[in-house]
Amino acid sequence: MEPIQPFLEIYSLDGHYTTFALTQDRITIGRAGYQNDIPLGPDPDQLISRCHCYLERKQSGWWLIENGKNATALRQNGELREVLGQELLSDGSVFCILGYVSESGERRHWQITLHDPEETQSDPAPPVASVSLKYDRARGTLFLLRGKQSEEISLTPHEFKIIDYMIERNGHARNAPVVCTVRAFFLVSRRASRSS
Repeated sequence: MEPIQPFLEIYSLDGHYTTFALTQDRITIGRAGYQNDIPLGPDPDQLISRCHCYLERKQSGWWLIENGKNATALRQNGELREVLGQELLSDGSVFCILGYVSESGERRHWQITLHDPEETQSDPAPPVASVSLKYDRARGTLFLLRGKQSEEISLTPHEFKIIDYMIERNGHARNAPVVCTVRAFFLVSRRASRSS
């Protein structure tokens, strides 16, 4: 039996329906007229960012990564919940992108549903949700990971310099845990204040 390819079910603001097969590991979603795998439009009020969000296939499944000025939201139990940073999706997950706000305040969204019928199922009784940090050095972004949820942590440029320093030390120690001494902290602080 041939595997069933994951796909997205996309409903436009006016209810038109289309599907998109997920054949790549990274899919960009954004305003029509830009180089996105899934262009959303028309968008005369420019509520959708050029690259609003993207889906990325990782070992654990499909992740929705927020990248827009206006929120991307998950629909859960009839309510919209803003995605902060990134969120692990599962078969049937619905996310929404704002596409229209009327003068009276009526809001309409693009609605996108992930269908991944052959996704690996989660342990129904996991021991404890793990908590960890993930640092994207290229984007200068730090995330707090709690089980399947991810939240971006806001840090100052100085705090990012300290994290870079700790990652560098960790690399020199071949990924063994390292400690930031008070002396090292002040050296990094001085470097950060000189480069500011």
